Amino acid sequence: MSKVCKQCGVKHKNSATKCGICGTPFEDVRVTVMKKSVIICSAIAVIVAVAIAIGLGFLIGPRAKVSHVMRCYKRGDTMAVVNSYASCLLDAEGYSREKIASIISKNVEDLSNYIVSFRTARPQDPNERDREALIDEMRYTCGDAFDESKLSDIKYVWVTFKGKESIYWGKTTTRFVVVKYDGRWQIWPDYVNF
Repeated sequence: MSKVCKQCGVKHKNSATKCGICGTPFEDVRVTVMKKSVIICSAIAVIVAVAIAIGLGFLIGPRAKVSHVMRCYKRGDTMAVVNSYASCLLDAEGYSREKIASIISKNVEDLSNYIVSFRTARPQDPNERDREALIDEMRYTCGDAFDESKLSDIKYVWVTFKGKESIYWGKTTTRFVVVKYDGRWQIWPDYVNF
């Protein structure tokens, strides 16, 4: 293989370092291959980083939180459902994990006997009016335990679940309110839930 000068088009031996006619230096083939390798490796690293970020969103995002809670309902684990609730509610005066567990235990028990399968939808943003109403509800319910500066996001996640027809009805849909509070996705008990 011979080298061709990019400037004047004259062919030279492979060992030539510059054009004997115009003096243009030849680029080392090894350097060109290394540059291409660096570009390819950088592109692969970016693709992997994006895939990891998307994967983590599925593992720790609002949809994953709702899937976790649905699995807790399905296996009848009342305390796991309660522990997924927003920390400001669990810390609010007049509330405790035990009190909330006693309120929802029958519901969890019924649903554990009912749910066969479920599917979560992509999270959605509430409209501005709903968002403000939810924040007002959190302020009112949690009192001093609610720190609005710790609330960074609110999402709706719809769940379609299939149940045993003998207990309730065959298939239904419900909505979960998931809040990013204190850096973690947490469930806010919502009137739509079951």
